[in-house]
Amino acid sequence: MTAAIALFQDTDRPEPWEPAPRPSPYPGVSPALGRVLVVDDDELLRQVVGRMLEEAGYHVVLAADGLEALERLAEVTGFDAVVADLRMPRMGGRSLGEHLARHDPELPVLYISGYASDWEPDLAARPARAFLPKPFAESDLLASLRDLLGRG
Repeated sequence: MTAAIALFQDTDRPEPWEPAPRPSPYPGVSPALGRVLVVDDDELLRQVVGRMLEEAGYHVVLAADGLEALERLAEVTGFDAVVADLRMPRMGGRSLGEHLARHDPELPVLYISGYASDWEPDLAARPARAFLPKPFAESDLLASLRDLLGRG
């Protein structure tokens, strides 16, 4: 009877029918669908969006506003997309997007905002730009990001 109890208590072992995780080609970095910078001044929303993307398989870096986003972009290379709130203190998403249009025009940006009036046609005129109004469902976030990355 003790052996049976020990068997059920050992939950760290993978089940024999479960596939082993694929090793990462980069030591210390888990495999991911891409690297996404999430920029929002609302800490809770930033954390929730980051978690949604991580659970979907993206590697996520967080920033509280556009200035912090520029710092992250300087520190870490190889971002595949940016998700940025349009209204933030210090530097909003529009200013961040204008900076990216000059310095990294191919980097896709998904703008988010709780104010539909923030979305202006000139923001969409640039390639690789899209808008998702708040509040949004996780499925809408993931679909918008996939479409923006051309993986839809």
